[in-house]
Amino acid sequence: RVTWDDGNAASGVTVVAFSRTFGGQTTTESDGTFTLARLRAGAVNVQARSSEKSPFERRPYYRSMKQVELSEGQHLDGVELVLRKGDKAISGQVQDPSGKGLRGAEVGVLDNFDGRGGWSTCDEAFRQKLLSEPDGTFRIGDLREGLYGVCARYPDYPDIMKLNVPSPSSD
Repeated sequence: RVTWDDGNAASGVTVVAFSRTFGGQTTTESDGTFTLARLRAGAVNVQARSSEKSPFERRPYYRSMKQVELSEGQHLDGVELVLRKGDKAISGQVQDPSGKGLRGAEVGVLDNFDGRGGWSTCDEAFRQKLLSEPDGTFRIGDLREGLYGVCARYPDYPDIMKLNVPSPSSD
């Protein structure tokens, strides 16, 4: 069975089983249960992954994996996998050089693959963006713990990019 970290069933989630020589794939039912058939005996990795994600992240919310040992012809029940949704947030303030908050600045955030994000301009971050509040503050939630790149853009100012920004606070 696959559940979210709040205990609710994870329906429509992809479950993949793979070993060195064989694999299989299925989708969870509305109650989070799944069946994988015709798996070979031996060590098998069972992984659940969701395509649901925060608009600011490129990776699925979470992947949960367990390794199980199967005997020839064995039917195994009780494999429990838990997917975590993001509960972290990044917040800040976009300011002009004098320290005054800038209303309506575009702010974009992308997951930074733990510092190996591979992007070097803000254009990719602005595919999903929000606007800063009247005092220049912003808050982006539903993120997983990790490192992110944050970009800010405002007319007549150069883009600002900060890499390796942690997502420290919980929603």
